[in-house]
Amino acid sequence: MRQPWAWAIAAAGKDVENRTWRTDYRGLIAIHASARPDDSWQLPGLDLIRAYQVGGSAVACGAIVAVARVLSAAGSVPGGPPKGSTTGA
Repeated sequence: MRQPWAWAIAAAGKDVENRTWRTDYRGLIAIHASARPDDSWQLPGLDLIRAYQVGGSAVACGAIVAVARVLSAAGSVPGGPPKGSTTGA
């Protein structure tokens, strides 16, 4: 996924990630940040710019930045996340 979304999972408490595919997998996964950051990210009401800039190794690109545990997965949404969604890909 693109930064800053990988960082948000690793360091800012982001605990929901929307995907167009379904999985029954539960357990540990590596959070890999893509080589190119997302150019269009914004979350209203949060000062992510400052936090992202001082995020340390969690803001690396082209690397595994964290390990997370998949606890549950909701059913898939036809067509994927809504347009304009602020989820990483």
